[in-house]
Amino acid sequence: MQYGNSSASDGQSATVVWNNGYRAVWHMNEISGTTIADSTGNSWGGTPTSVTLNATGQVDGGDTYTGSSYTTLPSGYIVPTGSTTWTFESWIYLDAAVANYDRVFQQYNSGSTSFELYYHTGKIEVVPNTSGASAADPTAAVSLSSGQWHHLVWTRNGATDTLYLNGAASSTTVSGTNLGFAGNYIGARNTTQNLFNGRLDEMRISSVVRSANWIAAQYSSMNNTFVTFGSQQNIASGGSTATFTQSPAMAKAFTIPASGTIGLTAYLSGVTGSMPGSPAVTATLKKGTTYAAATTFATLSSPTYSAGAGTLTWSGSPAAATTVAIGEFIYLDITNNQSGVSFAVAYDSSTKPSAISLPTSTVITVDAFGIFDAPYPGGTQVSSVNNGQQAYIRATASDPFGAYDITSLDVTITNPSAGTATVNLTSTVASTSSSKTFEYPWTSGPGLGGYSITAKANEGTEGINATATTPLQVAQQDLGTPSITTFTDSAGNPVTSYTTSGPAYVQVIDGDKNTDPLTVQTITAAARSR
Repeated sequence: MQYGNSSASDGQSATVVWNNGYRAVWHMNEISGTTIADSTGNSWGGTPTSVTLNATGQVDGGDTYTGSSYTTLPSGYIVPTGSTTWTFESWIYLDAAVANYDRVFQQYNSGSTSFELYYHTGKIEVVPNTSGASAADPTAAVSLSSGQWHHLVWTRNGATDTLYLNGAASSTTVSGTNLGFAGNYIGARNTTQNLFNGRLDEMRISSVVRSANWIAAQYSSMNNTFVTFGSQQNIASGGSTATFTQSPAMAKAFTIPASGTIGLTAYLSGVTGSMPGSPAVTATLKKGTTYAAATTFATLSSPTYSAGAGTLTWSGSPAAATTVAIGEFIYLDITNNQSGVSFAVAYDSSTKPSAISLPTSTVITVDAFGIFDAPYPGGTQVSSVNNGQQAYIRATASDPFGAYDITSLDVTITNPSAGTATVNLTSTVASTSSSKTFEYPWTSGPGLGGYSITAKANEGTEGINATATTPLQVAQQDLGTPSITTFTDSAGNPVTSYTTSGPAYVQVIDGDKNTDPLTVQTITAAARSR
């Protein structure tokens, strides 16, 4: 974090913030005008009618709907046509006047992906309809009380619906009946029916399935509980020490060999006094479940100070081979014994990348990788599929520093006839404290034969990754065609009769001419007298 620097550049970038599968984001923080803006730049801004702008919201203002209000959205596919994966999220405040079947949101496209959320008997119920019919039944619900803000998230993954309330998975029995669709609206079914009574804020739609950890982080970040701030630590001369603690704790055992080299770079700010090139500043690395019980595994002294770069750098080795166990933290003490000098340590990943480099072979790993015939959490692992069949490429990666340090997964598909294609996955279908599970729905083909599928799990920003590869056979699906059967003589000429006790010859012509060169096809014939 930078502060106290009026000349620092503005790092905001909507294209960077909203590029991870986001289709539409309505902050609903307009104080005037005739548009509810879409922050993604995807042109899904809406036109409000009788909506009260700049009402009290959860995040910097919201919009009030009074039972005679609605917002009309452009027609088309916010969630892409034919999609069965999406995430809808919104802060919702129900007024006492909220009525059964009041619509929170609706997307309707005849013949394609449609969905909606509505109020019914103390619940918000959700209705997916990937075929785009004009009506469908609700599939999941969650209870909401009136008079307070709730963060609601709905994920759709294939045929699986999951609802989250205030950052945690939650669901109740569905009690609604078949509901109709009529267009793209916020707060209404159409301009006259099922108009919402309440307030809405920070409504967002993605074309990917967000993980439970991601949803919990979203709730915390918009509820001011995600990040806490402490005071700046100035390290004065005379043996003052500042302590930095790894967070979260190790999710897997982490081994540091005795023969490795530890590197440490600290960017300094607020330097006072005359800092020599080799100052008396010591860095001590410890491990343990608490600082009070931590043990030292490396002490680094005699750093090099660069006035131009504003850095202190240390290099050294651990006292012995060390394993940081699951649940333990790494602590860094920086102690200033340089007379007449004080400073603070600055750390920002892009401008002040203070960092510790630890030697280890314990890094990100791909623990499970395979091809399945149905989406997570179901499906059976397969080694072959038919051309044109839907398959699910699934990989689980783990990391000693925790799931947060697993940034993405690259899936590379090598087609024996059409080359290589790679897709980058950032959204997950499952996660634990140490792992993330990614899944890529893939329609096999068009080439036939042996494919090679590779998963590359990426860690942090250091360029460290782990890979796994599995073969897959893609075959032509032969559904059969009408055949032509002819009685012939030994030369293949058609005949209408045979001599008694003589041989009979039968010719069968397959209509698809055996288009699958990978499969030997046989015909079993049986003869009987009448």
